[in-house]
Amino acid sequence: MTTACTPAPGETDAGAPTPDGHREVVLDLGAADVVDLRPVTVQAAPGDVVVLRSGNPGRGPDDESPVHHLFTSAPEGTPPPLFIPAGGGLAPNPGVWGVCRGGEAANATSGCPVPPIEGPRHYDGRSYFSLGALLPGEQRELPLSEDLEPGTYRFTCAVHPHLHVDVEVVEDPAPASPRPPLEAAEAKGQARGLAAAHAEHRAVDETVVLLAPQPENPPAEVLQAVPAEVHVAVGGTVVWRNPSRAPHTVELGINEAPHLTHTAPADTVPIVPADGRWDGEGRVQSGILSTGVGRTELRLTFTRPGLYVAYDRFAPSVTTQVRVG
Repeated sequence: MTTACTPAPGETDAGAPTPDGHREVVLDLGAADVVDLRPVTVQAAPGDVVVLRSGNPGRGPDDESPVHHLFTSAPEGTPPPLFIPAGGGLAPNPGVWGVCRGGEAANATSGCPVPPIEGPRHYDGRSYFSLGALLPGEQRELPLSEDLEPGTYRFTCAVHPHLHVDVEVVEDPAPASPRPPLEAAEAKGQARGLAAAHAEHRAVDETVVLLAPQPENPPAEVLQAVPAEVHVAVGGTVVWRNPSRAPHTVELGINEAPHLTHTAPADTVPIVPADGRWDGEGRVQSGILSTGVGRTELRLTFTRPGLYVAYDRFAPSVTTQVRVG
């Protein structure tokens, strides 16, 4: 699995003036581990270029940044699948993760509806468009057709279906107004509340960990495991849950975090002891956890004392330390 199919980031300095006819939308201003999911509206004229830019600072140049957004023109409520079967496991759907233009959204279930080279160069309001993976600090361009009819056109994130960018096409666009960054502390507080609500329904001998919770107020994704450290007795069970479409994994028995860019389909196949009991030997991997693939939790019972670290292939900051004994 790789993000190599995504286009290269734009070369325009994030602080440079926006060229005439370019309408910039800035997403994710704030903390590296809090993804802003507030919907955005931007006005543009036919023939303009809408620039979606991630202002998220990321976690540094040496860190494998998580995929934050995959914007597509699919109708609301019908995002194409994030992954498709490949090599005995799952691989990114190129119709979503890479630049894909043309055809019908309903045909973006195994790749681009039409070969990208044959698709329209400008968005005409009818054809399917995917802008590809948008990572921290990157930007993607949406060129509008000269004859695009006035109206509102919605681009929805395939990872976060409740996040959308509404492009209002008008003859005389108003300048975009900057908005304040989302408060990271508030989002993290809401995430802890979500995790506590999930934990209320656990069995007596189970500890629940929520992966990258997505609170609704404020709408955000908190790229942390909540709680990030747990202590269970020998024979205790930890349940990792991801009740969202954003993909995550839980992987133990390895010495360092796995990298998304080095992922093969085989790495997405679950490897879990048949009885769910683990003695700390060998590798455990959940496979992709997401409502989009129908698998949302990993349940693991620890039978040997020790300190274990669970990693997430999609977000290096989502780790869990499990102390047993």
